[in-house]
Amino acid sequence: MKKSQILAALILGLAGAIASVPAFADSQSYSFTFSGDGVTISGTLTGTPDSLGDGGDDITGISGNFSNTNVADPLGSGAITGLVPGSYDPSNPTIADGFVFDNLFYPAGDSSPLGSYFDSNGVVFLVGGSAPSDAVNLLGIGGDDYFVLDTYTSYYSLNGGGGPENYEGSFGATLTPEPTSFSLILIGLAGGLCLWKREALIKWKTHSNGVSASV
Repeated sequence: MKKSQILAALILGLAGAIASVPAFADSQSYSFTFSGDGVTISGTLTGTPDSLGDGGDDITGISGNFSNTNVADPLGSGAITGLVPGSYDPSNPTIADGFVFDNLFYPAGDSSPLGSYFDSNGVVFLVGGSAPSDAVNLLGIGGDDYFVLDTYTSYYSLNGGGGPENYEGSFGATLTPEPTSFSLILIGLAGGLCLWKREALIKWKTHSNGVSASV
């Protein structure tokens, strides 16, 4: 392979790596856990910086597992099956199925109006299905305290008690590392070198076969 071809392969690999960097810069993933009052949640949140300039993220995806040991609650345990679309606007939250939510997440853990990962509206997601009865609202109440509401506890909240009005617990989140720009560039260069080695091997085999045939 000519030097110009080798250089072209390396440049293409580098360009491909650099071109892919912005996609990672716009979206972040966070591993999270909630635990309290018989409810345990663990999973991953995906978010993009919101347009409010308040340090919050618009939650665009959620996955994981929900465990509920409260036997009176019809919503048992299951996989988190999706995000319920929200307004991303704390001054104009979405109101649906007894929940008030905006699907905002504050990665610093102290930049929401409550000084926590969520504001008082929080996020709504589905567990084990797609019906309104599968919805769960995770929200902040100030500092290190968080509530989980589902249609069972929300009913008692709206009807003056007589049962559990919420599940109170603690929440934690950590950023899931994404590939760095430097790592992506190295991957691109490695791809270019692999292409060069492949072409060089083909050329060597072709040359060797030609020598053997002429003997």
